[in-house]
Amino acid sequence: MLVRELSKPGAARVWQIIQDGTWLIEECENGGSRHTPSPDLQRATAEFNNRLATKEKEGWRETERSISRRVFRSTGTSQGKFWIIWLDEHSVIVQFGKIPKAYISWTTRSGQTKTKDFPNRAKALQAYERMIAGKLVEGYDEIHQRKTEYSHLGQELAKKDR
Repeated sequence: MLVRELSKPGAARVWQIIQDGTWLIEECENGGSRHTPSPDLQRATAEFNNRLATKEKEGWRETERSISRRVFRSTGTSQGKFWIIWLDEHSVIVQFGKIPKAYISWTTRSGQTKTKDFPNRAKALQAYERMIAGKLVEGYDEIHQRKTEYSHLGQELAKKDR
């Protein structure tokens, strides 16, 4: 599942696009949403990227929550679990649970979500990195990787702990 969240400077709302298999889901914080099926995964991915590019041309920019969002799947003895982490200012948010048998039903609302608040940004970033390292040591693999300012965090700590 690919998720990108965008905001526009001066606008109070957030726009989110999700690629869940061959479905594209666009949601606006004000409650509006649109679900569009695509004939295959390749076309769904192309349309996902096209819609993102269009929004960026309109002045929308990816939020920190979106850029820092990393998705992991268990590969060890606890296969079938997911773990997602992202930053939101001084908070670290974690979403986790079992991947449903019908993979298509794995959504941004699956599992449980927990938020941990910190006194400042530096402490939140430290916790974010430590938590990622812990999941890597436990045998979780990152899926849907992309290069961002956050993508390297946790990897060096995990190497030390192994």
